[in-house]
Amino acid sequence: MKLLKVRKESEDRIKKFINTLKGYHMTLETKISEQHVYMRVYEYDVNRIMKVASNHRVKVLEV
Repeated sequence: MKLLKVRKESEDRIKKFINTLKGYHMTLETKISEQHVYMRVYEYDVNRIMKVASNHRVKVLEV
């Protein structure tokens, strides 16, 4: 399990990011605050998560 802290900039980008990770068969739990999205990722690949984040222009603050 890996915990991610993602900056909440655009809801569309976050939704596409989450859907892409689900497409790679990663199980996610999300909690949304005003400024950040906290994600608990199971069955993860950190390199793939970071590549998907850069492709969707999503900033991952903590891994």
